[in-house]
Amino acid sequence: MLKKIIIITTLVFVLAFVSRFAWELYRFEDRVLITHQQDLYYELAPGTSLTQVAKDFKNMHLIKHPYWFVLFTQLEGKSNKLQAGEYLFPKGATAGSVLNMLVKGLVIQRSQAIIEGWNITQTMQSINANPYLKHSLKQVPKEALLAVLGYPAGPAEGMFYPDTYLFSRGVEDKVILKKAYAKMQVILAKEWNNRAANLPYKTSYEALVAASLIEKETAITDEKPLVSGVIILRLKKGMPLQIDPTVIYGMGSSYTGNITKKDLLKDTPYNTYTRRGLPPTPIAMPSESSIHAALHPDLQGYLYFVAKGDGSHQFSKTLKQQSNAVRAYLRQLKASKKEAEHGSE
Repeated sequence: MLKKIIIITTLVFVLAFVSRFAWELYRFEDRVLITHQQDLYYELAPGTSLTQVAKDFKNMHLIKHPYWFVLFTQLEGKSNKLQAGEYLFPKGATAGSVLNMLVKGLVIQRSQAIIEGWNITQTMQSINANPYLKHSLKQVPKEALLAVLGYPAGPAEGMFYPDTYLFSRGVEDKVILKKAYAKMQVILAKEWNNRAANLPYKTSYEALVAASLIEKETAITDEKPLVSGVIILRLKKGMPLQIDPTVIYGMGSSYTGNITKKDLLKDTPYNTYTRRGLPPTPIAMPSESSIHAALHPDLQGYLYFVAKGDGSHQFSKTLKQQSNAVRAYLRQLKASKKEAEHGSE
């Protein structure tokens, strides 16, 4: 009789323990792990075991006993599905939602921008300085960049679409450039296939070159078709384009912020004062609006334009009109300088 009582008591105790354990495990999924007042950063390194993750959570004071998280994950069948990366667990997150983030790889998205009008040197300097990318291109000269990326060899200038690209920490720098290259190809092909008639460009690459000139000449979207019209009329008339940014590009590192008359007369493959036609390559990464403008010009007979000092430009059809516009700009510049000097006294 005593033996039966002991057995029954033991079974009741075991049953109670198992029930209590099962209940606690059942409740664990909804247990709030992130009790902090702010979101919590956690980096899961590649190759980290489930046991180590649980220990990390204990060291971060998210859980008291690591085995709860290990057992919960195992019972969910997700032991080998945790994805490495940077995580930002939101305050109030439960054990279930934290595990869901780890399994789905809902990592922090870092960003790399390629700014409209940047040249390839500026682009690579920014990419090489991004601490969240895995760098493999720092020693690659820009002349070899496309070949290293697996594309036909050629100039890399202008070939990467300016945009902000998201990635998770540790992604290789090549991934960013391949995305930018692919996006440029898609946009350029779309615009080229829908281009206006009677353009002087034989290939989409020539249009890309023109778009880069437009990009560097104006940031005002409404002006871009007018600048495009000037370029096209000058090309058709055999006139030199005389676009200052091409001279600057050809000067390279010798450019210090000002263009002199000597610079305008010094011949380089990119000097559109000394050479007629388009420069041999783009001089910057053009935006879609500049590509569109290059292939949809506003032909109003303008052959000249000059800055007005406020970011916009004055467009002229004759050299006399252009000379008047230049004089007006110089007068305004002189007045502004005098006003600034007076204000600093």
